[in-house]
Amino acid sequence: MVPQTLTGLKELASWLFGKNPEYRGLMMGFDAAGKTTLLYQLKLPNEKITTIPTIGFNVETVESTKGHKFTLWDVGGMYRYDPRDLASTFRLMICCDKMRPLYRHYFQNTDVFFIIVDCADTCRFDDVVPEIQSLLNELDSEHGKKNLWVVLNKQDLLPPNERDEALKQIITKLEKGLSRSVESGRVRIFGPPGFNAFEHDHAAALLDQVADAIQGDKSPKPLENGDKPLSSHVGETDLKERINENAKRNTSSADDFWQGFLDADLPVWNHYNHLRAGYFVLLEGMACGNTVMECADLFMDHVDMLRSKRPERFRNTTHRTMTIFWLFQLQVATIRYAHFKHLSGLTCRDDFPQILLHTPELMDASLWKVHYSKDLMFAPNARANWVLPDKSPLPSIAEPVQHESSPGDIPHADSDHLIRFALTVIQSTSGTRLRRGAVIKHALSALQTSIMQKRASMPNLGPYSETQAYFWIQYVHAALASLQSSPGDGSSRTAGWHGSMTSLSLTAFKSLFDISGDEWKRYYSPTLWDSMQARIAFVNPDQAPLPGLISIPPQSSSSRAKLHMASKAGLGVATTPRMPPSESLAVMVAAVCDAAALSDTDAVDGVVKSHSELIAFLYDTLAANLGARAGLDDRPTATSKRRSGLVEAVNKVLGVPGPSAEGLTCKMFWIQQVLAVVEQTAEQSSFDSFMNSNPHLAYEGLPLMYYSEMVLNSSEAKEVFIPPNRRAFPSVKSGGGEMLRLGS
Repeated sequence: MVPQTLTGLKELASWLFGKNPEYRGLMMGFDAAGKTTLLYQLKLPNEKITTIPTIGFNVETVESTKGHKFTLWDVGGMYRYDPRDLASTFRLMICCDKMRPLYRHYFQNTDVFFIIVDCADTCRFDDVVPEIQSLLNELDSEHGKKNLWVVLNKQDLLPPNERDEALKQIITKLEKGLSRSVESGRVRIFGPPGFNAFEHDHAAALLDQVADAIQGDKSPKPLENGDKPLSSHVGETDLKERINENAKRNTSSADDFWQGFLDADLPVWNHYNHLRAGYFVLLEGMACGNTVMECADLFMDHVDMLRSKRPERFRNTTHRTMTIFWLFQLQVATIRYAHFKHLSGLTCRDDFPQILLHTPELMDASLWKVHYSKDLMFAPNARANWVLPDKSPLPSIAEPVQHESSPGDIPHADSDHLIRFALTVIQSTSGTRLRRGAVIKHALSALQTSIMQKRASMPNLGPYSETQAYFWIQYVHAALASLQSSPGDGSSRTAGWHGSMTSLSLTAFKSLFDISGDEWKRYYSPTLWDSMQARIAFVNPDQAPLPGLISIPPQSSSSRAKLHMASKAGLGVATTPRMPPSESLAVMVAAVCDAAALSDTDAVDGVVKSHSELIAFLYDTLAANLGARAGLDDRPTATSKRRSGLVEAVNKVLGVPGPSAEGLTCKMFWIQQVLAVVEQTAEQSSFDSFMNSNPHLAYEGLPLMYYSEMVLNSSEAKEVFIPPNRRAFPSVKSGGGEMLRLGS
């Protein structure tokens, strides 16, 4: 009864006096300082927690003993890798000037900052004060004065006979180095004797003291509109007038403008026409399934061509960051306008003036200054590569968005699941050395299981038929073969289609080839098509031979397909991609397993050339190093051995280059994904069994479920590890049954 009574009293107090405010806090510090341990001691005081260095970030809402709620962010990431130093594999680079701008994305609307200090880490203690001072300077200049708490953790690791004196020296150094901030109360040092994050009472006392301090802070709050810096003094009315004036002067049709752009025959090359040309390139690119990055390549190719034809008019040299910035702004504005107008698809070329009027700030040529400093924007790296903003994050979609339907939500036709399955088979095996027969054999078994499961809730779904599945594989293959301009080439320049075959969606594929789902009737009689014989095994058609090549579709079909691809690509910026259906994942798993069987994954020739090789190499390397797991052995020597093996394995993986393992963020992402499941895998498990138990690892697009394209493809993501910005990484369960948090 006592807990219920206390709960009732809290609820009564909230009703009488109002709810306690909620605060947002950010936990920072060097690696292994104890940030994640502290966070989960507050969140899960009764659970045994083991942590490894944070890959990404952890965020939890916790409550103090007095009822104050805190949403605490434990920020890992920002690692710089040095192959000569094993410790650098998981080294948090808070001291790196280049990475500080990435922390800024967590600063906005944060009430309190924590710097967790490992008192036993004497080697790096001299770096603590300079880093705190740099952080204070940055907060002062852009976010106003904030509370910052220095938490003296791991005091239990200090020698008992030297502990009191060591703690006194640490506090003295901090107070001397941060004297003004400490005297003003700006920086508060929290280090009661014996403090360590493993003790819940210690952690709870910290939270209570922080809440009391925030409530007692009488400093004025900054104005809300201070969070929305203006790029210039130009107002919205003036910007709209500029848009209307330019629209009136540009009397040529959309097609004429585009042709003039291609011919370098535009009378004026100003900001308005820059945006208009970029919008046209963006529409064409998204219609073929291209990303903003790929659209930027196309736009810069156009600009280079224009400059070669008319250097006196087109003088500006290409700038990759600036180009991608404006294309991304156009993409966001286009999607917002489409949602505002309740359009079923995306927009057309003629909508350009209305899109600008709906987002008039695009007409301000200095809009980039809201997000970038001049020093960063005009640095050589920003000119050659895409770099993330250092002042404020890029915009996102604020309006409600229509999520792309998951495969299970699209029962448009009974044949759709078979066509999707066939499309995945061809896309997964085309242009590879894979044995298509072996892949199909494994995939058909998974398809049969999937159909049986779906029929339990979808009785109208037809039974599994091997003939029907094989027919659609052959039909899709014949159709896509017509798109290939040359053998092994995954793109086409025919019929107005310029997209990648592997990026073609189901809806776009059906539109492109005018597929209704009844195409089988040209080849099979209904009696044979639905026969028991056809279900059990493949039977040849009785009406006409199966097609070897399907004629190239007309331009109208290509246009409809582009519309579907544009809609899919456009919504991708606002929604997190979904996992493919189980039968499609089964195809991908079969392809990965077959590729692993065909290659020597023990020696990848120094380069990881494909996603299949990457996953096989990760499995072999991590499973081999963690294969000698100590199970329930919690002795320090066993724990140290496991950690040493993990660091050595990760260090080996990070040293392997290749197009499928480009950049530190990408590598660390896949390392984490494999680590998250390898701990739960039987030690003698085969690679095929491992993949069938974890089919999501076969999905090459998995990183985009955690990262936006803009972050994943940035220059920073290649050099350091950046936390995911769409969803947090999953936890790992260790062999001992405790929760293994990805943190310090």
